[in-house]
Amino acid sequence: MHNQPISHTRRALRYSPAVAAALMAASALSTGAVAQEADDPAIDVIVVEGIARSFLPKDTSSVARFDIPLEDTPASVAVLTEDLLELANIGDVGEALSLVSGVSFGGRNFSQPQYNYRGFEGGVEGSINVDNYRSSNFFLPDRALIDRIDIIKGPVAVNYGEIQPGGTINLVTKRPDAGGGTKVKAQIGKWNQYRFEFDSTGAVAGNEDLLYRVIAAYEDSENFVDFVEDEVIVFGGSLDWQATDKLSFAAKYINQTRDARFDVGGVVDVNTTTAEPTFTNPDVPRSTFYGQPWNSTKADFINYGLEASYALTDRWTLNAIYDYQEVERYNLFAQANGPTVNGSQTVGQRRREDREGLTELSNYEVNLVGDFEWFGQEHTFYVGVQHFDVNEDDVNRVRVNLDPFNIFNPVYQSEDATGRGDAPLDDYNVTEADTTSIAAQVYLNLTDRFSVLLGGRFSDQESVTTRFECDRSDVLAGATGECADTSFGISDLVPSVFVLPERAEEEAFTPTVGLVFAATDNINTYFNYSRSFEAQTAPTVSLDPSEGEQFEIGVKGLFFDNRLSVTSAIYHITKTNIALEDDDNPGTIIVQPEQTSQGFDLDIVGEVADGWNVIAQYGYVDAETDEDLGLKPPRVPEHSGSIFTTYEIQSGKFAGLGFGTGYRYVGEREANVSNRFTQDSYQTLDVQIFYNGFENVELLASGSNIFDEEYYDVTFNGSPNGVRPGKPSAWRLSAAYRF
Repeated sequence: MHNQPISHTRRALRYSPAVAAALMAASALSTGAVAQEADDPAIDVIVVEGIARSFLPKDTSSVARFDIPLEDTPASVAVLTEDLLELANIGDVGEALSLVSGVSFGGRNFSQPQYNYRGFEGGVEGSINVDNYRSSNFFLPDRALIDRIDIIKGPVAVNYGEIQPGGTINLVTKRPDAGGGTKVKAQIGKWNQYRFEFDSTGAVAGNEDLLYRVIAAYEDSENFVDFVEDEVIVFGGSLDWQATDKLSFAAKYINQTRDARFDVGGVVDVNTTTAEPTFTNPDVPRSTFYGQPWNSTKADFINYGLEASYALTDRWTLNAIYDYQEVERYNLFAQANGPTVNGSQTVGQRRREDREGLTELSNYEVNLVGDFEWFGQEHTFYVGVQHFDVNEDDVNRVRVNLDPFNIFNPVYQSEDATGRGDAPLDDYNVTEADTTSIAAQVYLNLTDRFSVLLGGRFSDQESVTTRFECDRSDVLAGATGECADTSFGISDLVPSVFVLPERAEEEAFTPTVGLVFAATDNINTYFNYSRSFEAQTAPTVSLDPSEGEQFEIGVKGLFFDNRLSVTSAIYHITKTNIALEDDDNPGTIIVQPEQTSQGFDLDIVGEVADGWNVIAQYGYVDAETDEDLGLKPPRVPEHSGSIFTTYEIQSGKFAGLGFGTGYRYVGEREANVSNRFTQDSYQTLDVQIFYNGFENVELLASGSNIFDEEYYDVTFNGSPNGVRPGKPSAWRLSAAYRF
């Protein structure tokens, strides 16, 4: 097969859901045609089409607000497809990100994972988006809802507004499919994990202009750490309606609840001779729980969205979009309040935290997108006006000291003595923020081999955080009044004892420039320059915004008849005026004047041969937060890499039988901002076996960390009191039925 120039594969986006449905229907029909050919005895079939699945994605709208083929995108973008997520038996976003270069696990804030992108801490707020819109920092969609995961490296502020310069993740949820069908799936795993999924899609009452999708999931699981458990209930629904030839509507609704007892983490040992924390006490079982059996985190998440699209012409579409999220959350936990000293068995007193909150996010957008012809070439243009606002309430109760904790013989305290309800109010924070912006992007095909992506966003942002504080000494001494009120609820307001407003008002312009040159029919080179900004607030401190800037050059190639994609890039990122919480003095804000990061990414994904799929990555990150002191950013390995590959037999009596294996390496990295202790490198090996030879039935078994590698992650805000062992060897079994 002759390879076509990859620069000719781009197409303009049509937002109409009916167009997407038609494409999916065409795909289903083509699959059916192949199946009919396979049944024809006159045709010598060697490869059984439809069994082999590909990891190779096609295009993305996560860099611009219109689809661009990945090979023509002037940025390093990794897309994890549904086929890949299924075959790798991915349980959550964190497991998926280990397959992407330049991304590393950054710890946890309560039960929520955080990630680093090219050396910069992304947290969750603003670095993880759902369907192109910012998600709450207390929510990640369940795996059952996710169609694909787009990881965009670098500061794509033109698309997402306020953002970290290292990159972002866009989780694309599943939409209705005109092909129709229903899938039920059951999974069991080690530590009493039970999971069930239901996914049904098709036309409503046979009306091809009205498509639906309904998704439900339930999971109940324990953990290798004592007392840790998690229960998740998920429901999602979506509709696509082609009302007329020109007018279409799309709607979605997601409700996800979580009730868990999470592991804040253990401790490290401090050698008082050197005052450097080290990973000692190796004989402490990995199952040791450093919290209390009544630790609890609960979250109720609601997300719904509406979109109307009107085709002004056969080339131009006008869209109006509204997306709303609401998260109500509650956390009650205890943790170690100090490291052990010189190998002792007892940690300092633990403290009880009692927090609850409510977050509401609203996104509004009106945009115009289309393509046009100019000088004999096709081009694509987008312009949009967006408004984003967030309202967040947080209630914290007074921290309560608990008894000392023997790490070799833990004795837990009863909830009656220290549980929720007896702690008075400590502080109450109200945050109101809104951002209005206008963004524009144009993709110009200047010649058959040279293209340019130009874009910019102007943002006007204002945020105010009001902090109501109580005098802890008075409260603990038995004071009465609002601060001692134990019945306080998130829906109530408390008269302020002390009011401290934190205000930020910023205007910013964030441009992006990307160049793509097709060096050969199969190889593209690219360059991009982009900027980002973040407004910052902190108690008693007036902060200027943090700004980021990136230069990147890269090469993208398609090989093996365009079935295997290779992307490599080198980059340099600078971020200035970075506000951080001091690890050694919690509650104290320090400002780093600059952080730099430069490195190399390599991502390989696709099909090497019929039935043989692979995704491999290597990332080198040279990041520095303080040139004079030689400090490194926390939880960022200099070297990391992974490979996951599967082979599925394509013909004969064993057709449909497949095998997979995955290897991951994470290099040595600093554990906290002050670089006071280091996490060692580690490597893990996973295996899979699956069978799709039965009609409509898929079976999968997987084992993770099969050699039971012992490793550690700092999981709670970089604290020496939040060190958690990595997951030991585990297994999962799943069966799915389609009809």
